[in-house]
Amino acid sequence: TGLTQEIINLLIKNSGLDRKTLSNEIEKIKSLFLDKKIKSEKIISLINNPYNLDFDNLRDACFSAEKDKLNDNLGNVALQNEDAYFYLNSLNYRVEKLIALSEQCNEYKSVDMAIEKIRPPIFWKDKPTFSKQLKKWNISKLNQAKKHINTTEILVKTKLHGCGDVLIKNLLVKLCCIANATS
Repeated sequence: TGLTQEIINLLIKNSGLDRKTLSNEIEKIKSLFLDKKIKSEKIISLINNPYNLDFDNLRDACFSAEKDKLNDNLGNVALQNEDAYFYLNSLNYRVEKLIALSEQCNEYKSVDMAIEKIRPPIFWKDKPTFSKQLKKWNISKLNQAKKHINTTEILVKTKLHGCGDVLIKNLLVKLCCIANATS
């Protein structure tokens, strides 16, 4: 077999304690090592590494002012320079959605009602995230975030286009600080 405690710990850490992810990783291992000894160096190349973390997790941690989660995720993610515009678009879209929600919130005087009434509707699974973010952001902060996103986009398009990953990470930290500021 060759299943060691080191491999078990690696799988648990990599899965983020998500049973579905862990189950998928175990199935991959079983199919590859059928009638063979499990080698840890092959396991590492086989499993989905945590640095392939979804950008949405970074964005949500940033806009929710979860500094510790953002810091952990920034250390585990490898942002691609060629995807810088995708990242910027994702951040900009979230700012625009939060602005629309903030306006709805002013109209309905309720965060929950604003989330229910917004069009296009927010997916049920994302509603708690939007609710948390809406409580952290106001129109002034959101306009400030838009300026930072635009400035970063200009930097990516001009002289620092090869440093898109660093610029995006820096932007995420700035946005998290804005979300965390009291005003």
